[in-house]
Formats: sequence, C-alpha cells, structure tokens
Amino acid sequence: MAAKFTAPKKDAYTANIQSKAEQQEQESKQTTRKTYAKDGEFYRFNLKMPIECKTYLQEMVWRKSLEEHRNVTITDYIAQLVLADMEKHPEIMAGTDELNT
Repeated sequence: MAAKFTAPKKDAYTANIQSKAEQQEQESKQTTRKTYAKDGEFYRFNLKMPIECKTYLQEMVWRKSLEEHRNVTITDYIAQLVLADMEKHPEIMAGTDELNT
C-alpha cells in the first residue's frame, strides 16, 4: 500500500517571503473575483463561439493569471470584459427599468 503524500513544512528556506503590501495586494485580488456578483447572484447562460476564440481566450486567461498572480478562468475574464464595458457606457443601465430585466 502506498504512503500518502504530505507537503513539506514551511521553514525559513522554503517559505515564500512577501512584504505586507504584497500580501494585501494578493488578498485583494483574490476577493475581486467574488465582488462582481452581489450577494452571490449570478446570471448563467450558454455561450457558443467560433473555434478561433478558444485559443485566444486560453492565452489571454493565462496571461491575466500571470499578471494578477491568481487563477483566472475564462468566465472571470469574460465577466471582467463585460463589467469594463458597462463602466464605459453607464447610460445603457440608466435607461433600463425593472420590466426589462
């Protein structure tokens, strides 16, 4: 029977050393993923795209993950694009009413 793998304990030689500012920045980036939805409300739909978009999205998500030092999914990336577009065009949301949603 194989033994279970246990991660090595962190010590002065294996620990990642970060400044307080770096720790706070990393924590804030981890929480931004949850902030684009209010109280856990999400809109779910199926998205069909041309196959050319697949490679592009995978590459952009990989680059965004490196940039933000966290795992970014394609869903996160697309949600960030839509939210950025919403900020550029606030008049669209101002013109909608409850019956349109």
